[in-house]
Amino acid sequence: MSNSKSDDQYRAFILDNLPRVTTFFKTVDISDDEALQETFEREDISDLIDALSTKLSVNCDSFHMDNHFPWKPKTFFTKKNNNAGKVPLTLRMFIDSAKAGRWLYS
Repeated sequence: MSNSKSDDQYRAFILDNLPRVTTFFKTVDISDDEALQETFEREDISDLIDALSTKLSVNCDSFHMDNHFPWKPKTFFTKKNNNAGKVPLTLRMFIDSAKAGRWLYS
């Protein structure tokens, strides 16, 4: 993929490099702005970073996993996010960085 690809093409690449999330009968849609840490594990994001680096030649040297993990997902009982100091990762961040050819966020 080159920088001339569309957001949809980058989104498809990113989602193809994350585990498929399903309910009983259908795939769960991930919005561009929801925190990926609510759905995916640290290892899943690490694999995605590797794929961006190797397959799309995105420079991810400025990506630091510790800025984003550990993440404590919301539960039915907590209902609030208790991730002080951790930055949520979104599909939009990965799409924008893939288009730029480098990780854009700290």
